[in-house]
Amino acid sequence: CHVVQASKIAESSLTLPNVTAVIDFGLDREVVYDPKQRLSRLVTSWCSQASARQRAGRAGRTRPGIAVRLFPRELFEDHLPEFTAPEIAKMSLAKLVLRTKKLSTALASAMARRSVTLPVNIGSTKALLGYLPEAPQVNLLDSAFAELYAVGALTSQAMDSELTTLGAFAEGLPLDVRLCRMVWLGALWGCSAEAVVMAAACALGDPF
Repeated sequence: CHVVQASKIAESSLTLPNVTAVIDFGLDREVVYDPKQRLSRLVTSWCSQASARQRAGRAGRTRPGIAVRLFPRELFEDHLPEFTAPEIAKMSLAKLVLRTKKLSTALASAMARRSVTLPVNIGSTKALLGYLPEAPQVNLLDSAFAELYAVGALTSQAMDSELTTLGAFAEGLPLDVRLCRMVWLGALWGCSAEAVVMAAACALGDPF
């Protein structure tokens, strides 16, 4: 008898032989941005119907199997969303802007070295984000630029502003921009460990 405990990555990325039963709690752990508190938090929520079906598909890949869902059928059919919301709808646009600026800078540098041109405008963050299948709203982008400038991650509120040292630092951390600033200042003031613990507690929502 084999018992495999798996995270959501097993929904579609793994095929395990000899798995004949899947026990699904219907829960999901994801990072969601709270616009009121302006923080990204790791929360536990119900998964989507599509995710539940993917999990059920892990059983019976190589032989007949069953899936047992530990939640009511009514919850699945009437209350769970049909599909998982796209990542751009749940993440902080401030972090998205930082990543897009870093990407556009890297692409522009690579194109300049190789004398290559593309049919898209990669020099503008706003234009680059506009090519997304679900582009963010312009007013939300403006708010993100204002927030990044306020915390010192951008040189100005303009769309063509550059990343500061803090901005480059924040882009590489899996934390909200304001929490990245906390870690950054903690390192400057010689209390890195305390700042990291506080930032992690704020990101989780419950330090215990």
